[in-house]
Amino acid sequence: MLGLTLAVAAACAPAGGTGADAPTPTPAANVSACAAPMPGTSVAPEDVLDATKALMGTLDEDQRPALASPGLSLDSLSAVQRAAVLGVLKAGLSDRDYRQLAGAGIDGYRIRVLGTPTAGGAWTVQVGGVGSVLDFTVSNGVVTTSCYGAAGWSS
Repeated sequence: MLGLTLAVAAACAPAGGTGADAPTPTPAANVSACAAPMPGTSVAPEDVLDATKALMGTLDEDQRPALASPGLSLDSLSAVQRAAVLGVLKAGLSDRDYRQLAGAGIDGYRIRVLGTPTAGGAWTVQVGGVGSVLDFTVSNGVVTTSCYGAAGWSS
């Protein structure tokens, strides 16, 4: 682990990413508020990396390629795999947003990983349902959380 803990940049603007797999930005009118962690708390990029790698470790050889495109339906995942998805969400969200999203349920959502999760690379975890997308983009040791769509995970 890097041992670096960096605050989330909760700019609810297009998260971007790099290359052909970069998520397509959603018009600003559809961007919802993501809550930054409470003062004094932070999101460690290595925690998001570890949780994403743990999720990837639960997938079989048919599921791994689908994780990038078109993504995996959470409804099709085993209980262990769904728990690993929740681990990714918990690693990348404020406690309040995690509780709100987990409480609302994630049935019908899909998860995608764009790029290769590494400590030094740029990559994105994208979780989306009907009309809403949540991105965690890790780049240069910073986790940027962006929300798009109607749901809005913050009050």
